[in-house]
Amino acid sequence: MVNRMPGAAWSRALCAAGVVVMSVVSMSCGKAEQAGARAAQALPPLPPPAPGAVFPLRVEPGVRHLVDASGRPFLIVGDAAWSILLQLTPAEIDTYLEDRHRRGYNTVLVNLLEAWFAAHPPSNREGIAPFLTPARFESSQDYIQHVDFGTPDDRYFALFDHLVAKAAEQNMLVMVVPTYAGYLGEEQGWWVGMKKNGASKMREFGRYLGRRYRGRRNLMWVHGGDYDVPDKSLVRELANGIRELDAESLHSFHGGRGTGAFDWMGGEPWLTVGNVYTGEVVYEAAERHYSQHPGLPFFLVEAYYEGAKPDPRLTRVQAYQALLSGASGQISGHDMIWQFKPGWPDALANATARSMSHAAALFESRRWWTLQPDLQHTLLTDGLQSGVERALAALAEDRSFAIAYTPSVRALHLDTTRMAGPRISARWMDPQDGSTASVAGPPLPRSPTLVLQPPGTNSAGQGDWVLVLESVH
Repeated sequence: MVNRMPGAAWSRALCAAGVVVMSVVSMSCGKAEQAGARAAQALPPLPPPAPGAVFPLRVEPGVRHLVDASGRPFLIVGDAAWSILLQLTPAEIDTYLEDRHRRGYNTVLVNLLEAWFAAHPPSNREGIAPFLTPARFESSQDYIQHVDFGTPDDRYFALFDHLVAKAAEQNMLVMVVPTYAGYLGEEQGWWVGMKKNGASKMREFGRYLGRRYRGRRNLMWVHGGDYDVPDKSLVRELANGIRELDAESLHSFHGGRGTGAFDWMGGEPWLTVGNVYTGEVVYEAAERHYSQHPGLPFFLVEAYYEGAKPDPRLTRVQAYQALLSGASGQISGHDMIWQFKPGWPDALANATARSMSHAAALFESRRWWTLQPDLQHTLLTDGLQSGVERALAALAEDRSFAIAYTPSVRALHLDTTRMAGPRISARWMDPQDGSTASVAGPPLPRSPTLVLQPPGTNSAGQGDWVLVLESVH
């Protein structure tokens, strides 16, 4: 996406900040924590996942990818749907999710609260705002200036209930930003309201969400929102409030562009899944996370969307740069779709959606989780270039297959002695329509100096191609 505290509340805020200035505050802190513990204990235990279930997802120590409830690797194939709760009706939500599921998507990224990118923020299509206070307001900014996070309106959150349930039917993960902070913490988001409410109210709102969505196992909470929040306690208390009552869900963080989750929130116990948030070039941030945080899954949470930049290859470039640099998935999108502008249904079959379907099919047909980025360029030895034009490759742990991506037609120099062999089959895949073209001739002998070049422009009239290499015995 683009760019009054009474005594009791004062005491709770000090608790949240870890400050104890006198015994009455200490007593208040203890009571607040005891109340939270009692609330959690009063909830019945969740039943185990059904055999073959996808959710809940989990993170396993030392494993670089997410694991589903049945022990299978989960590749994030995500679409940005930020403004869906304010822009669409339940029937329209169903139409959108069914379309994305058919195209191979298994994840959507949404805002729970919207302040800017909708027709009538902060209210949904039924005119319902997320909180009962203030009851009257002149604008979204007026509302946020006076919002009380302790007064959630169940009627507003019922639409999110519907979205989560419908996504679960499709085995789709919902990544949700509970309180989108907004670019620079300004008018696009809720940071002003979060500061005015303070840490204790954020904890209270987190408990509301944890209680309401406990057992909705296809959720991942993505805190922040386009901002490296200066007061981390507000996000911490929101996350911990959810975790008090919902210990299963995973949590990530969406900071300012150029900041990964662990760049800003590293060391926070609630942070369980990493991500990178980049500009046009993805591989640099992805390779850095892969190297600095071994055994910690991460994904591309956001870059640029189709329609935001003139380069028609860009969402494909970003996706493949993430997937071949160690990410366990990626989220892409279209400017018409994430904002659900008038005419959005006509954009459902956009170029990005079509190409992501083929990317998902390619990776999920193989043991994608065994791919290791070719960081030292020992497989793809020449023809790399840099920036958006960067070509990348990754090789399976058992060296049985490799995948490379080039953004333009040029010679790729490969050392296929890195592969198991003894011979190598090679084929080019058009990333836009999924069609393939085998390299002429029988399987090739392994060679330290194999040179391959794509067969001209692809079906989109662009020069980007995917190269699939496989060992042949």
